[in-house]
Amino acid sequence: MAYDEETLAQDHVSYAPNQRRSMAVTDARLFENRFPSPRPFLWDLSDVAWHLVLRAPPSHRRHRRQGAAVQESLFPPQAESHE
Repeated sequence: MAYDEETLAQDHVSYAPNQRRSMAVTDARLFENRFPSPRPFLWDLSDVAWHLVLRAPPSHRRHRRQGAAVQESLFPPQAESHE
């Protein structure tokens, strides 16, 4: 990942066979850069094994309901006046 032609982070991404979703992100590295974080780190990162990317559970497609919903007219049709 880069911003303004400066490398910020680098990792290796493995994709699923359908090439639509990533399966794994490994070898994540953050680089020192001239863009400071808006928030300072709250604790020393070396004390904890951090996972920069966590896998989300797979999403399931929602099934459409059978039958179409019909909205009734809110106002009765107005008769045309011929003056």
